[in-house]
Amino acid sequence: DESENESEFFGNFDKSPNTNKQTSPQQTTNVSLSNRSTQIEIVSSKCDMHCCNSSKPYHYVTDDELALTTIDKRSCQKWWFMDHSWLTFCKDKKKLFCHTCRDAFEREIHSSKTKFNPTYRSFIIDGFCDWKNARTIFKYHGSSKIHSDSIYGVSQQTKPTISNRKWFSLICDETCDESTLEQYCVGIRSVNDDYGIFEDVLGLYELSRQNAEAIVEVIFDILTRCGLTIFDCRGQSYDGASSMNGIYGGVSALVLKQQCKAFFVHCNSHCLDLAIHDLT
Repeated sequence: DESENESEFFGNFDKSPNTNKQTSPQQTTNVSLSNRSTQIEIVSSKCDMHCCNSSKPYHYVTDDELALTTIDKRSCQKWWFMDHSWLTFCKDKKKLFCHTCRDAFEREIHSSKTKFNPTYRSFIIDGFCDWKNARTIFKYHGSSKIHSDSIYGVSQQTKPTISNRKWFSLICDETCDESTLEQYCVGIRSVNDDYGIFEDVLGLYELSRQNAEAIVEVIFDILTRCGLTIFDCRGQSYDGASSMNGIYGGVSALVLKQQCKAFFVHCNSHCLDLAIHDLT
């Protein structure tokens, strides 16, 4: 398991001299901190200066600041910031942090079951200053799964919101996973002011029932949760199942009762798929 290997590696290299209370790597790895407590710890660990409150990593470190980081004749190096853009420097603590992972835990992107090791904790809460092993630890942190998940999660949450593109159309279909659980995939298609087309998947949702009423209830619930309204919907696209495009009791008909401008179009990809099946 990658996380276990990282925990073992980071545990061996965690030699930061600034910790007042030492905790063994095994003890720390086995402790799962809740998102809320981690969020509080991160906020309290930040100083009041710009370096810890900027939306971007703080890289402008002067030679005088670097000189103050000296421990056992070793100090933080300015070129590390060029090789690892996620590094951010705290002018108050004179230590390094991972700006992306800090941001991810503040946004509560990670599960409360996420396990910590001492070195990873130093990147988000305590501050990193093990200059002797810095290059090796930077490499492992940058390639770790939890760091990659942080990058993806933050990038998704900081993307422009689809509420900025007022009009949209619905694209929905059912799918069955390996456990035979029926899930409903809901996506929307929208256009910005420059006529750029966007398709966003809102998620997969379990259906309590397979009828049209239950499906419409799920769609409306998803739109509400995403801050959207059915009155801004201008189109619907589903497959040819009667529960979806039935002219009286199908999903398209029920949506049209709420928004008469949400015109239904049989999914072009599904039509092509049916035609190919017939031809072959």
